[in-house]
Amino acid sequence: MADRPSDDPSQSAPPPESPEQPQPQRRRAERRGSLDRLGGRRASDRRGPGGDEEGGDEKGGKKEDKGDDKDDDKEDGEQGDEDDDKDDEDDKDGKDKDGKDKDGKDKDGKDKPSPLKKTWVRIAIAVVVVVLLVALIWWLVYYLSHGRYIQSTNDAYIRADKVAVTATVAAKVERIDIVDNQYVKAGDLLVELDIRATAARVRQYEAQANQSRAMADQYRMQIYAQEATIAQYAAQAKGAEVQRNYYAGEAARYLPLVNAGAERAEQLTQFQQERDKAAQDVRQYRAAELAARRQIAVLQTQVAQAEAQVQQAIAQGSQSSVDVGNSQIRAAVEGRVGDRQIFLGTYVNAGTQMMTIIPISGLYVEANFKETQLALMRIGQPVTVRVDALDGTRVNGTIESFAPATGSEFSALPPQNATGNFTKIVQRVPVRIHLDAGPEARRVLVAGLSVIVDVDTVGDKDDVDRRKREEKNRQDQVEQQRDQEVDRDRRQREPGAGK
Repeated sequence: MADRPSDDPSQSAPPPESPEQPQPQRRRAERRGSLDRLGGRRASDRRGPGGDEEGGDEKGGKKEDKGDDKDDDKEDGEQGDEDDDKDDEDDKDGKDKDGKDKDGKDKDGKDKPSPLKKTWVRIAIAVVVVVLLVALIWWLVYYLSHGRYIQSTNDAYIRADKVAVTATVAAKVERIDIVDNQYVKAGDLLVELDIRATAARVRQYEAQANQSRAMADQYRMQIYAQEATIAQYAAQAKGAEVQRNYYAGEAARYLPLVNAGAERAEQLTQFQQERDKAAQDVRQYRAAELAARRQIAVLQTQVAQAEAQVQQAIAQGSQSSVDVGNSQIRAAVEGRVGDRQIFLGTYVNAGTQMMTIIPISGLYVEANFKETQLALMRIGQPVTVRVDALDGTRVNGTIESFAPATGSEFSALPPQNATGNFTKIVQRVPVRIHLDAGPEARRVLVAGLSVIVDVDTVGDKDDVDRRKREEKNRQDQVEQQRDQEVDRDRRQREPGAGK
């Protein structure tokens, strides 16, 4: 009988690998040695105590051993391939075949102690939970008692009543005493215009006034002369009346004598002619006196006209003097200069806007609140303003006024919802807020900055309940009055109600 290869595991063990052999190859070699040892043990178990296989002859046992060994090798080979793949994955993950990583820690972490077993960890978790519960309770109490009455909006901006600096006289810019964004005080000189032409007009109007005064004086002197002429005509008329009366008396005295033949008729005729001539002189002097008096009225009218021309020249001179004063344009309020539109040599007309002054003391906030937020808002309520430009610095303020209409009513094209489909949109109402900022804060604040506004309406939270009670009482009164009217009508309709 031929010698069979020894099944001793020691004899079938593979030779030791070199230390320089790679880790995956060394593992595969160790696995193959284990499989060979396992196959040897299975073969020894099939043989009997005498060296033959149990339940058959040596030939049948060899065939069965051969078939069994083949099947076992096949299964072991498949298992080995799976183990190889698993080892490759473990190598990629940094773990060996025993499920441990390079640090020697178990894959599922069983060799690590649980952090929850430490006392300080449990205490820290308990403290965090308690703090969170206290914070949640505090926030809930604050919200129910105060927070829900805070009305906020970020549709708010800093505004200012801008002062436009305009020219009131047409002239050329001769001097500019400010630069862009400069801080000015009320009364500071901003721009000076060329006033030489205006000053010349002032002197011209003064000359016209003097000329009109001279004409008025001349007319007054003519009036004085005319009054003397009137006196002269009156005296001559009086003298002519005396002669007329004398000759009339003489003619009356000579008439009977002539008729009696005592005097000549020629003397009577002479007296009558002198009488008529004196009467004509009286009428002539009276007419000249009347003409002289009427000439005085004409001269007085001319005096009045000359005096009116004097006043007109004085008024025009005053206007020109005002224009001379307006040639020096000064700041009307304290603030900062912006939007400068003029330069040296620019010709400006009356009404041309040259620059704008933003008053520092006149800054306010215009917040556009939704109509659903105005239920508890009142004038005088405290306001907190957070300015983005000041890193969220809070500035106090108070509600100053409410706009008389929503912003859409003042737009160029107000909405017309009477036609077409309708989609309800929440409207916003501009609210003016007075800022209680200090001088230093006002120097930083500029018009147009975005702010966040919080209005504290907790002081008027009872108004809602009061309005609800008033409305309920009013409805109860209306219903009671209606019930009384219905009862009165019912009794009037009943038979025998009028007896």
